[in-house]
Amino acid sequence: MSDYIVNLIKRLKIYFKGDEDSEDKIKHEMCVIEGLRDAGFSACQLRHLESRRLPEIVEKDEHIKAAIYGKAELRGKAVIVATDKRVIYFDHTPFLDTLDEFNYNVISGISYSTNGFSWSITVRTRSGNRTLEGVKNNQADKFINYIESVSIDQPLNI
Repeated sequence: MSDYIVNLIKRLKIYFKGDEDSEDKIKHEMCVIEGLRDAGFSACQLRHLESRRLPEIVEKDEHIKAAIYGKAELRGKAVIVATDKRVIYFDHTPFLDTLDEFNYNVISGISYSTNGFSWSITVRTRSGNRTLEGVKNNQADKFINYIESVSIDQPLNI
């Protein structure tokens, strides 16, 4: 286990001391971290605020299937997480958090391009597009494959 995760567990135990549900919260936090690691997040990406706030956003009965981290169009960094139930877009800037949740039924497509080193990925929905640039190759491949496989299985709602 990395030093970051060990320190995180220690902080969580101190923070939730005396709380009956503290063990469940720690387990949930660890599940989210493991899901991000499986998606290809580096230790540095796990330290960013967008990643650290995800356990508050992801429900306890959800499982992270794929995730990407990159530069948002007009702001700083953002994360798009595909769970087994929905897609979550989370962007944190000082004094402003942008959180969008999309059901797989409203995703109309995904477009992407690469320069060989990093990817630009756009998730197209009925309510607008969400683009991240500078996405790592391993994250991009897993995310694109998962979104396309789930979107194909969804019935058309016209």
